[in-house]
Amino acid sequence: MAKAFDTDYRERTRRLYQIDANGLKRRVDLKVFYGQELQASIRQSTGWIKVGVCPFHDTGKPGSFSVNLETGAFICFVPECGAKGGDVIAFVMQRHGLTFQAALKALARRWQ
Repeated sequence: MAKAFDTDYRERTRRLYQIDANGLKRRVDLKVFYGQELQASIRQSTGWIKVGVCPFHDTGKPGSFSVNLETGAFICFVPECGAKGGDVIAFVMQRHGLTFQAALKALARRWQ
């Protein structure tokens, strides 16, 4: 019986964080967020913005990092890069070395 309680508690906690995360992602202005985080010139083309240099490595390859302004998804096309892609929360986690909850709190403070 303890396992069922544990599973139920974990599921409710996961759903609580998921609801908060989805609401937070809707409040973040992606163009402003990525413009501030990357501090680089942004070139827009067909719904994606491309940033000259990926913030996760320093190889100096322009155009290697792309962000979708509609979904917040990001990706680096350099194979050696440690950026695994994801949404705005994953970006904050990877960029600043935070846990999921800490990234949510950091974004929430900035985008209330």
